[in-house]
Order: sequence, then C-alpha cells, then structure tokens
Amino acid sequence: MQPDSFKIYDDPEDYSDYPKVDAYSLIEKFKEKGAIVIGTSSMSQEELKRKNLPTPDFQINKLDSEEMLANLKEELLIKIGKIMH
Repeated sequence: MQPDSFKIYDDPEDYSDYPKVDAYSLIEKFKEKGAIVIGTSSMSQEELKRKNLPTPDFQINKLDSEEMLANLKEELLIKIGKIMH
C-alpha cells in the first residue's frame, strides 16, 4: 500500500486518476487484529459473499453514516464486551 493511499485530495470531485485502495483485502487483516469492521460498500452482504469478497461486521450507508453509526453504538458495545470477556 502506498503511503498516500488514504490522502485527502483538494478536489474531492476529481479523484478518478488517484490510486485506489482495495479495501476488501484489508477487511480480514483488520479482523485478524480484533478490529470491528464497519463497511460502506454499495454491495449488499449477500452480494459480497456471492463475489467471494470479505464482509464487514456491520454495513452502513454513506449518506446516512452519522445516524447509522449512532444506531450501531449499542450493538458495537455488546460485541466489544464479548471480545473482552
């Protein structure tokens, strides 16, 4: 992965020529480290499985991410509690 893979570019509308990060390849690596992965893919969990791509623990819509994350808070705390016990 390139050091600037997650760089925020000045013109967010003109990102097509910038290097892409294959986030799917990172999901399992994060999970191996005990991370809880929240994804923003436009593909459903079923479609990700059908395409043999790793699935996040939770999936949210980019446009409603703040509200959806707030709604996930309790589920996340429960999952974290199970991991720590």
